[in-house]
Amino acid sequence: EGALTDPDGAALVPAEVVAALAHRHTARKHQMLGEGEVVQQAADVMKDRYVLLFQLGPDTAMAWTRGEMGPLQYWLTPEDLATRRFENTLLTVEAY
Repeated sequence: EGALTDPDGAALVPAEVVAALAHRHTARKHQMLGEGEVVQQAADVMKDRYVLLFQLGPDTAMAWTRGEMGPLQYWLTPEDLATRRFENTLLTVEAY
């Protein structure tokens, strides 16, 4: 899988191998900024007062899952972001 990030290495990986591994990469929902994934209600509640800094979703390629695989979402107020007070970051965790 690591070879797929290198153009020269990716050319050596047969298409059927890439297809067989594709499912390991489609469930990722990592992102920076923007709108968070709404699982239950946290992203809807937080979006009016906070900025989504980072979202980590389940990642089977890294064998990383939590419970029922809801995302970890890190939030900060616009004021704290402007003054770089990252110690005030909030974390929300929800499950499907």
